[in-house]
Amino acid sequence: MAKDNPALQKVSLRFWLLKIVFAITASIILNYFELESVESWLYDTRVRLSPSTEISDIFQLVLIDEATFKEKQRYPSIADLELVLDKIIDSEPRAIMVNFAPQELDGTVEQKKSFAAKFEKQTNLYFTRDELRPENEYESSLLPSPFEKLPVAFAPKTHDRKSFAKDGVTRRLIISYQGQAMLQKKLAMLWNPSLLNEGHQRGIFDFFGSHQAYVDFRPAGSYPRNSFYQVSELKSETWTSKIVILGFDAQRKFDDYVLTPHSRDATYMHLPEMQANMIDTLIQGTWPVRYSEILNFILTFLISLITIHGVLVLRPSQGLILLGGLVLGYILWTWSLFAAFRWWWPLAHPMIAVFLCYYFFIPYRLIMENRKSWEYYQKNQLLKQVEELKTNFISMMSHDLKTPIARIQGMVDVIKKEKTPLSDLQHDAVDTIKHSSDDLLKFINSILNYAKMQSEGVVLHKTSKDINQIIEDVVRKH
Repeated sequence: MAKDNPALQKVSLRFWLLKIVFAITASIILNYFELESVESWLYDTRVRLSPSTEISDIFQLVLIDEATFKEKQRYPSIADLELVLDKIIDSEPRAIMVNFAPQELDGTVEQKKSFAAKFEKQTNLYFTRDELRPENEYESSLLPSPFEKLPVAFAPKTHDRKSFAKDGVTRRLIISYQGQAMLQKKLAMLWNPSLLNEGHQRGIFDFFGSHQAYVDFRPAGSYPRNSFYQVSELKSETWTSKIVILGFDAQRKFDDYVLTPHSRDATYMHLPEMQANMIDTLIQGTWPVRYSEILNFILTFLISLITIHGVLVLRPSQGLILLGGLVLGYILWTWSLFAAFRWWWPLAHPMIAVFLCYYFFIPYRLIMENRKSWEYYQKNQLLKQVEELKTNFISMMSHDLKTPIARIQGMVDVIKKEKTPLSDLQHDAVDTIKHSSDDLLKFINSILNYAKMQSEGVVLHKTSKDINQIIEDVVRKH
């Protein structure tokens, strides 16, 4: 019927435009608020609930752990590190990362000089620095004497402390800074040369002069680990063409560990395993792709529009079913995209839009329905008054009509009782007047009975009638 009625079409179009304006307004207001901490927490939940990507079989972690300390009753010295590096180099790995500075280990001056002279020309050995410096400031990042000639490479870790979620969790890796490749990229390019053009790959974004990506973290313990003291005791290892990463896992300080989306435990993941996750993410190209703010606004608008429509148009039970299905369906959809493709679709703003629009427009709908109920009540009261006036009018009219009918019947009786004889014509005329007045009286009584029926006060009186008399009356009338 709305298609055939231009007025209804105009009202329907105006109603939809009003809902669209409300949805746009809600989306603008919501996107004005930064919900990065909520969005990141929801991202971490998806990481924990999604199946992990298979690891590359090219990593070996060598850890100075509690077992090493118990075995040696001390932390390793510079001489112990030299012995372990000799054994690792003999296994012909592709690269060796040392995630601590050699000056942190004890040793004599002669031992340190010997160590520096021995490894300063080792081409596949890197002592990592957890810092960012421009290329022209490279010399200021060198190790102190006598280690200043050892090969140094930048392999910083990130923390969301002053930006993004501001919760201290490591979610990102720095690929390059001011055109200078980080060590993670250099090693990953040995297996994935396409990283040479990282700025043109989806999911890699610019941040303060650096190219960054999100890390495809696996749970802690995913990569093979070896205790430092075990490596120093073994005669040989088959680590050909692998990446060997050395570091601490002895709970000596918090800087040896990072918080990850899998856990906020302070010692959940140590630096060597973090580095393995970062390099493996670049090798496999599985970094999560976070979509833009434009998609966030569009999804927030669409979900706001559906919520407003459900609240204002559908019955309460249908609206709740729609909103429950919308929330559950969208959560499952975003989780499926992340689990299958590592696509990070926004979740915080769209989900908050559901609750905001619901709790904002439910009172509006209640106000409108109460207003309609009040209008219906007023119309009903008016109809009751009209009906009462009609009933009173019928009763008064019926009573007033009975008086002249009674006079007519009385005059007929007077004429019939007169001693002057009536002619046959006059007698028939008087009878007709009497019968007509009787019929009119019955009609008036019927009106009164109708009024009684309206007020539910009618009482049925059943009496027997002579059928012959009824037939005579019908013939006489017609």
